[in-house]
Amino acid sequence: MTNTNRQTLLGSLPTSFDKGPDWLRALRGRAAETLREHGLPTKRTEAWRFTPVRSVVDAEFSREEEGVPSLASPLPDGVTARSLRDVLRSEPELLDGRLDLGGAPTHFAALNTALFDDGLWIDVPAGNVVEAPIELALAITKSAGRGVVYSRVLVTVGDDAELTLVETYAGEEGGQLTNSVVEVDLG
Repeated sequence: MTNTNRQTLLGSLPTSFDKGPDWLRALRGRAAETLREHGLPTKRTEAWRFTPVRSVVDAEFSREEEGVPSLASPLPDGVTARSLRDVLRSEPELLDGRLDLGGAPTHFAALNTALFDDGLWIDVPAGNVVEAPIELALAITKSAGRGVVYSRVLVTVGDDAELTLVETYAGEEGGQLTNSVVEVDLG
């Protein structure tokens, strides 16, 4: 994105969010405000000074249908995976306080928090030791141009539970952007 497009991206963030429970709308509002205040990172941003972000923030992307990571391997007994969108519609109280990244997100995490539409919640109950890795796959299949997806994964791991999580991201030619946030909530 050019500077103009970068401002357009930030300017296109909703000033208020009308979907979801109050706590989620407030969380998205705080993330959008963080983005308006701090913008996207540059070489002058200390935490990003060695990361070549210009090719990402200066490129134009079109928003993909929301990408939800899919399970590339079956889940063992007791472990569940649910769509974040479905849980937010049917039992939002289960996610209250779990999507806040432990505080104020910055830059790309704030962008994801403001704009993610769906994702995956994996829950490993207490005492459950998962022997085989759980594999997640996310593919962007934009056929023309560059696509962007804001994917979100929440993994809750109960006391004395164990798992290995493997993520795979793929996109077609032309350059894709996956702005992914993976939160792990331990016991």
